[in-house]
Parts: sequence; structure tokens; C-alpha cells
Amino acid sequence: GELLSEYEQDRRDSRNCELRGAYLAGIDLAGEDLTGADFQDAILEGADLMNAVLEHANFERADLRNASFAKSNLENASLFGADLRGAYLTETNLVGTILAGVDARDADFTNATFDNTDLRRADLRGAHLETPYVGSVDFRDAKIEKWPQIFGHMLTPQHERNPGPKAHEKNGVKLMKEARKCWDKYC
Repeated sequence: GELLSEYEQDRRDSRNCELRGAYLAGIDLAGEDLTGADFQDAILEGADLMNAVLEHANFERADLRNASFAKSNLENASLFGADLRGAYLTETNLVGTILAGVDARDADFTNATFDNTDLRRADLRGAHLETPYVGSVDFRDAKIEKWPQIFGHMLTPQHERNPGPKAHEKNGVKLMKEARKCWDKYC
């Protein structure tokens, strides 16, 4: 009774919570409002953060392997250097989100919203990036082995439809063999 009531109260007051370095593997935080929460260096492997409000949250260097952020709001959050291998970010709001230096191999970003998103030096090999919701994205020095369906938009923040064959060099994107073939075929 009393302990459960205290737990429920804590879940309602989860905004701006301080959880740096916490071990939270597999935790269920689906639908929670965690605006401004600090998960820096935390372990959230396999965590369920589906439909969570995570605006301005800090996940820098956090272990987020196989975590689900599906339909979550990560607007203006920082995931700098986080491990997102195999994570689910489908239909996630990534407007203003810092994803620089993340390891997002095999992550699923299908239908995520990217605008003013920083993906510099991100490892996106094997990631699913198919989405029509793209604004300004910085992919400098990112590792991408296959371009999404809208790869023309992804290469240039200014939305140039056909930026030309040298655009990938200008933007510092490292093209793998498959991506170069795709680029040459469609652009």
C-alpha cells in the first residue's frame, strides 16, 4: 500500500530527475514525462521508453543498446557518444537532438523526424533511416553504408534535390561501396 503509493508518486514527479550512471537495464519508462532527466553514463540496455517525453534529456555516453524510443519525443536532447546499437527510434522526434558520435549500428530510425539534428561522426552502418521527415541534418564524418530512400535530402541540409556527385565529399560523409553505387545510380 504505502510503498506502492510512494512509487506511483515518484513516477509522476520524474521531470528533471538525476540518474547519472544508474543501472536501469530493462526498465519500463513507457509514456513517462522525463523532460530534462539526466541519464548520463547510465545503463538502459533494453529499456522501454516508448511514447516517453524526453525533451532536453541527457543521455550522453549512456548504454541504450536495444532500447525502444518508438514514438518518443527527444527534442533538444543530447545522446552524444551514446551506444544505440539495435535501438528502436521509429516515429521518434529528433528535432534539435545531438546524436554526434553515437554508435547506432543496426538502429531503426524509420519515420523519425530529423531537423537541426547533429549526427556528426555517428556510426549508422546498418541503420534504417527511411523517413520523409527531414530538415537540416549534419552528417559530417558519419559512417553510412546504405542511403535511405530520401538520400538526396540526407546529404545536404539545404534540401538540394540533386547536389551533384561531389556533395558527399563537401559534406565529409564517408561513403561505403554500396552507398557510392546507390549515389551514382540515382543522382
